[in-house]
Amino acid sequence: MRGLDNRYAILFIRGAKPVMDLKYELTEHPAIRHTIDGGGPPYIHNQEKPEPKFQGEPLFAPETDTSDEEKETELYEDHEELPEAPEHPGAPEED
Repeated sequence: MRGLDNRYAILFIRGAKPVMDLKYELTEHPAIRHTIDGGGPPYIHNQEKPEPKFQGEPLFAPETDTSDEEKETELYEDHEELPEAPEHPGAPEED
């Protein structure tokens, strides 16, 4: 470790073998302007969410709470009874 070049870093991730790679200068990243280090505004956790830009009904609304019994009933009510399948010609005869 003592002889490791300062340009390199060793990355340890649990469950994986260590990786040695060149260090990356974060201030040279194109998106640095979105961070405090690049002059951007600080990120505020749990801030109020803005009003939606589109008015009207959402395309995918969350499901309402229905019991498992109601869901099962809905599944069976939508399907018609299937006619009994004809006997397969190669099927063994029943006694």
